[in-house]
Amino acid sequence: MKPRKIVLLSAIAVLVVLLVVQLLTPPRGSVREMKLSETPDTIVISHGSESVTLALKQGSWVVGDAQYPADASAAQRIASSIEVIKVLDTVAKTGDDAVLARYGLDAANAITVKAMKAGKELRTLIVGKDAPTASQTYISFQGGRDIYLALGTLRTTFSTNVDELRSRLVYSVKDDDISTITVRGPSGTWAIEKTGSPAVWTLVSGNREDVEGASRTAATKSSTLSIDSDKAAAWAKSLAELNVDAWLEDNASIPNVQPTTVTLDLGDHEISVTIYASGSGDDIQYLCTSSATPYKFVMGSYDAGIFLKPLADLQK
Repeated sequence: MKPRKIVLLSAIAVLVVLLVVQLLTPPRGSVREMKLSETPDTIVISHGSESVTLALKQGSWVVGDAQYPADASAAQRIASSIEVIKVLDTVAKTGDDAVLARYGLDAANAITVKAMKAGKELRTLIVGKDAPTASQTYISFQGGRDIYLALGTLRTTFSTNVDELRSRLVYSVKDDDISTITVRGPSGTWAIEKTGSPAVWTLVSGNREDVEGASRTAATKSSTLSIDSDKAAAWAKSLAELNVDAWLEDNASIPNVQPTTVTLDLGDHEISVTIYASGSGDDIQYLCTSSATPYKFVMGSYDAGIFLKPLADLQK
């Protein structure tokens, strides 16, 4: 074989080898997914002496030792972030404490996220500080020496606590399912009911004082009072879902004041919300209980205004 042909074939062989290496080696800066083979059912997030546990219970996420219902979207975001990690590059090795501190992976600053399935550890992620580039975070894995640059704001995702992860939802129903609304408060009791076809809202019990602010001696039969069905329908729709401003401590005491209770009749069951208003002016607070949850909560002034709507607001 001629020398020139040998050189040409050798060059081709070298090019083929380089092409294979390039195909098998991801280019620097490309995204590499590290995906778990199983979906975790328990996630423990620890930062210093503080820790919070998310767990799947009967298909829904709960949070904390008391297993409060968790916010579904927040819990799913955390689960997805530990299940699939997108790595951009290897930036260093975990050689000593100084290296760990440089990337926020030291014990004082790191967030540790452990993912488990049926008690088996699937992955333990160590989350460091945010990288200078937006939406990137330094991470490592327990048992490994590599420090990675990962895609996403993982530090923000895992910087959370029980209160932030608790669901704010008390209940959510279809407004069409509400057939009767009953209000019992310091000024008396009144109720509206949806009847007929097409359905219209009518007042089925109440006093003239509820509508006009008259004295109790001016009480009259509910049949002489008339409400606007469209206004009542809009009010019923506004009562169909309730989210809390904040949850109270489980052992929190309720003020000794006469409350107002609003009950929604849904046909096959009822939901009641009881509001205890304490204080006055800008300092007024609305502490509440509900048959839909065992936990006490605080209602904001806007939502309280909806539940405490006077009957007069519904008249024609």
